[in-house]
Amino acid sequence: MKTCSKCGENKPFSDFHKRKSAKDGLKSSCKICRNRDNATYREANPDKVKASLVKYKERNLDRVKQRLKDWRAANLEKARERSSKWYFANKDRAKAMSAERYKNNKERAKEKAHARYLSDPSQYKIRNHKRRATLLRVGGKLSIGLEQKLYALQKGKCACCKRPLGDKYHMDHIMPLALGGSNTDDNIQLLRAQCNNQKYMKHPVDFMQERGYLL
Repeated sequence: MKTCSKCGENKPFSDFHKRKSAKDGLKSSCKICRNRDNATYREANPDKVKASLVKYKERNLDRVKQRLKDWRAANLEKARERSSKWYFANKDRAKAMSAERYKNNKERAKEKAHARYLSDPSQYKIRNHKRRATLLRVGGKLSIGLEQKLYALQKGKCACCKRPLGDKYHMDHIMPLALGGSNTDDNIQLLRAQCNNQKYMKHPVDFMQERGYLL
């Protein structure tokens, strides 16, 4: 047991922070008293505290980054919630910071994006469609694994020309988003790249009639 120099209470050693230079290896005041005093100081000296934190981060950048990385790994959901709240409260600043990071790390960003694409091309396509739908203010969300399901349903053939899809096929909105189509599973088909490029933003009936189908 140890007596706190602040509150005078006799407390267990675990209630005190460590201090190597002390005879007993502990701070003289307990954690509760120190936390209270630190909070009072921070409230009374916000500028000094901020400047001190900046200097500390500059001197211990790698250490700070590793601590944040470890904390995020151990508190993933909490970290995501904090990031989301901060983003919505600071949208303009977040976008400016993101643009600056990309500007200073273009090659690295491209390499990471390419690696993500190679690891799961279907997810990249789904995110791309979601981004386009958001820009056009169209509702809907594609389900995970949709590309594989459609490939099986279409038996590996193009929904337009019925030729084998091959490796470089596209996920196409049957009714283009620009014409009011939705970004939903029932509005998606797989087309060969050539067919999709020819279809582009045409109405599906008009496009098929151009190719000689009587619809």
